[in-house]
Amino acid sequence: MAGSRSGPLVTVIVPTRDRAALLRNCMDGLLQKTAYPALEIIVVDNGSIEDDALALLDTLERDERVHILRIDGEFNYSALNNVAARQARGDILLLLNNDIEVIADNWLDELVSLAIRPDIGAVGAKLLYGNGKIQHAGVRLGAGSFDGGPGIAGHIGLFRSATDPGYFGHLGLTRDVGAVTGACLAIRREVYEAVGGLDDTRLKVAFNDVDLCMKVRQHGLRVVWTPNAVLHHLESASRPSDDRPDTRDRFHRECRFMQASWRGELLNDPFYSPNFDNADDDFALAWPPRQRTSWERWRNLR
Repeated sequence: MAGSRSGPLVTVIVPTRDRAALLRNCMDGLLQKTAYPALEIIVVDNGSIEDDALALLDTLERDERVHILRIDGEFNYSALNNVAARQARGDILLLLNNDIEVIADNWLDELVSLAIRPDIGAVGAKLLYGNGKIQHAGVRLGAGSFDGGPGIAGHIGLFRSATDPGYFGHLGLTRDVGAVTGACLAIRREVYEAVGGLDDTRLKVAFNDVDLCMKVRQHGLRVVWTPNAVLHHLESASRPSDDRPDTRDRFHRECRFMQASWRGELLNDPFYSPNFDNADDDFALAWPPRQRTSWERWRNLR
């Protein structure tokens, strides 16, 4: 593997547009507060026009570890990451939002230690809101509901205290999950390429990370979440909500695509017991227990 004795080279991919304060905070964490030494950073600038953002990009480019990749046009998160991944030199890719803030310097060592294992395909981190509440502790499939049927996905541990041990201690355990968020996702480049990367045609903004993890698991590899890599995530601080009138149609198309593509998986998350109500908060008991079912049976029950 490329890199140093201390570990393989990691290419961190950070899509961004304007919002200089967010990017500055994120990059300071990567460049100044991260202990892992073998680092390449590709900042994908998707059409920044604000003076402070352009000035920051020029400054960042002076660091030999940082490359600025400029891609104008519509915001297509999947495409931005895919283009950067094709230019990456690292054996491990780290998809990272520009609103991530580093808390402890060992976070990347933890992610890499798991991502290099041959049985693991993707790794996610413990993400906290700025107020210390949990934003992400893995993803459960089929959470909530959409269009009269099961939902697509929901974060485990949402709004719980950072010190909450969770149901039977699950928030303190490195464990297999259905998916992890692309806000901070480590994956070997060979795996990313083998599964076709992110779907930049049908999942331009939402659920591309969940789809990626499904493809990784379909490829015979595990998706793992670790509580030992902890960062702050100011969720959606740098992109519009999916519930705005101008984004709702696109979001609904992406929901329908996920339902059509991953029918059985959304109904039968192997890491979320049918004894829990998937339409409610995570680990709320279901009564009666949910039935493992096929998509066809679900359609007939509607």
